[in-house]
Amino acid sequence: MLRDTFAVSQIRTQYESGLGFNPKVIADALGDTVPVFLKHYAPWIDELEKAHQQAQDKIVEAQAAALVKKQADQNQKVVNFAEGRK
Repeated sequence: MLRDTFAVSQIRTQYESGLGFNPKVIADALGDTVPVFLKHYAPWIDELEKAHQQAQDKIVEAQAAALVKKQADQNQKVVNFAEGRK
């Protein structure tokens, strides 16, 4: 169980670091080959890839919404400025 906890923790840490996933590092730490490691931990890897992608999608959506709001605010300021000059 400690071995699995370590491996999943390392997988999660690599995804959260944003530097990419390197199975060789974890496989070496466990004393496994990369194919054995990937075969055993594939379900966790897939789950964390999906979670990472969902998190990235939420960040992009939030940034897009903030940009739209900023543009709308800027457009509103321009409209108000123009209306004030009439």
